[in-house]
Amino acid sequence: MEIYRPPGVRMSGDISTFMKQFSAPGTNGHTVANDLRLTPSPEPAHHKNKVQFHGSQSKSSEKKSALKRSKSFTGREDMTAGSAHTDGFPAEYQDLVKRALHDPNSLTSLQLMEIVRVMCSKAVESIHHAEPAAQMCFAIIEREKGETFLESLLNSCREWFSERDKLLRSVSGAGSRRWIAYITFLAWLYLWLKSRQRQILVANGPSGTPAAADRSLSLVMLLYECCELILQPPSVTCLAEIECLRFVLTSIGQQLEQDSSQRMQHLVAHMRDAFINPSISAQIRKALLELVELHASKWQLDLPQSMYYFPYTSVDRK
Repeated sequence: MEIYRPPGVRMSGDISTFMKQFSAPGTNGHTVANDLRLTPSPEPAHHKNKVQFHGSQSKSSEKKSALKRSKSFTGREDMTAGSAHTDGFPAEYQDLVKRALHDPNSLTSLQLMEIVRVMCSKAVESIHHAEPAAQMCFAIIEREKGETFLESLLNSCREWFSERDKLLRSVSGAGSRRWIAYITFLAWLYLWLKSRQRQILVANGPSGTPAAADRSLSLVMLLYECCELILQPPSVTCLAEIECLRFVLTSIGQQLEQDSSQRMQHLVAHMRDAFINPSISAQIRKALLELVELHASKWQLDLPQSMYYFPYTSVDRK
């Protein structure tokens, strides 16, 4: 699979073998649903009974993101922002990515745009690559004085969505894997930007909010669009895509509603409509009912609700 790039954007070097140099670690022999082992971001102490993605109760004492880290491009799980492993990239991009992580301001606009294309193409290959790609993007955003990388990243995400039927949902042999990876990548980007926004708001107040945090609204709209598409045929009959929807809403549904309560009301209405679709399975119907009840319960299920839904909708199956 060649890296997607819109007309007029040139990329130096021979990158036709880019995707061939990587294989999604841990994906052989596993379903997409089994790979979505992610839990919600931490909430304040009064949400301590909120149910995690696996059906267990979240721990309010956790300081770092409760979204379980996926494997890095090289199969390692110890990647940290600013010191990410770059040896998983083709040789012609390793130095460029390292420079961007260290000082993106030393690169030209075309070089930053080129890195965005490489990152996005890698992120949609597998859900295992969504988190490290988002983390590396965020590390660059934090260090960039301008907005070239950020603007290019958001534009690229919108372009991938616009071309989703050609690039994500109808790729030969990929099934819904690339589509789910794309949505996971958006969720991770949104999570990082919202986390940074909260830090800036606490430190400097609303006037100190950086452009990167303000642009999270663009990701909000994209995530809503993706969720609504999942609730339409044929996606609504695909368990893996419904589990992806479940991941998004159990992880960041509360934040999405805070950013756009009207869109969330529309999404919940779509879930109710999908619930009565006679063509969906009992397992999918129960997952949709769980999400409707989760929203009605202010994004926290009590223990009886958790015990009722967990055995049937958990994606952490052996």
